[in-house]
Amino acid sequence: MLITVLFLFLTVNTLSKPAQVEKEIITQTLEQKVAFSHAIIPQKSILYPEPEPFSNESKKYYISIIDVFTVGVKADIVSNPELPVEGTATVVLKLRARDEIVDLWARDYILSPEAKFNGTGTFSVIEDSFTIPLPTLQEFIKQVEEETKLRPRNGYTVDITPVIKAKAQNKELTNDFKPCFSFTLAQNQIVSSSELQQKNIVSLTDTEVIPGYVNILAGQVPVTYARYIFGGLTLLGLGTTLGLFRCYQRNKLPVSEAEAINSRYRGRIITAQNSLLNHNLSVIHLQSFKELLKLADESDKSIISIYEDGNNTYRYSVPDGRTLYCYLASNEVPDHKDVPPRPSMKERVRSEAGTTL
Repeated sequence: MLITVLFLFLTVNTLSKPAQVEKEIITQTLEQKVAFSHAIIPQKSILYPEPEPFSNESKKYYISIIDVFTVGVKADIVSNPELPVEGTATVVLKLRARDEIVDLWARDYILSPEAKFNGTGTFSVIEDSFTIPLPTLQEFIKQVEEETKLRPRNGYTVDITPVIKAKAQNKELTNDFKPCFSFTLAQNQIVSSSELQQKNIVSLTDTEVIPGYVNILAGQVPVTYARYIFGGLTLLGLGTTLGLFRCYQRNKLPVSEAEAINSRYRGRIITAQNSLLNHNLSVIHLQSFKELLKLADESDKSIISIYEDGNNTYRYSVPDGRTLYCYLASNEVPDHKDVPPRPSMKERVRSEAGTTL
């Protein structure tokens, strides 16, 4: 029985799972990877009698000791699966005067003019190093401050921005990427504030219908198969349970009618002695115990049970005024031979010919 309940639970669980699931899959990707680097060559001095480049060793440099400041840019295109890609690439330097969250002014410098590119799979579109003209920038800043009499609260920001526009051929897939490497100019210092590794990925997706699965023990089974398996096992279990119950009903020891009544309705029955009843009452015998039970319910009275030893029967009575309603039930246990066999399906179906009156 417990196994049948388990199979029934598993069947309901599989019915609640979708037989098919729509899954979004990536069919094509177009990725841009941009790596920045920076290096300085200090001026020849007592500290640096033989200057050597410092590369990515610090995020802060003092402008007064810098002789050459360079920023390297390496940009790669990656298409997966491989397909032809074309586009344009340029590198722009932007000098901005920052005041809180707005720019007071900005000036653009072209470090690398726009150039076309094309390739397949993984290839580089920019791989170069650019010298940042710090003296030129400082001179421009000085002239602007003298003319406008304005000094931004947040100093000046220099952005190195590769502008890369890539498009996959024969695909509606475009990747326009503007990674930015920024540093600030303030109080005779250059301070870097950007990540050296940046990337951008765009993709094409499609919807694929795949079978739904349910977890069973340590494996997965398609929902459709699981429904058939557990549904069949549930029906088999229910059939077995019903067969066992019918065998039990057939083979259980028979009981008398009175014993069956006393067992089922013991909460409604009061046992009494025969001598306590008024023998002057008018007695009416009913055809079945259910009629007596209905009468007791309507009159809201208990049923009185009296055992008649001589006849080995029980008399069930409900008094109503001067009338006593009774039902007699035998206390004798019938033999198996006396129990009529259950009618067959054919016998239980009413004849189509009907009855002639």
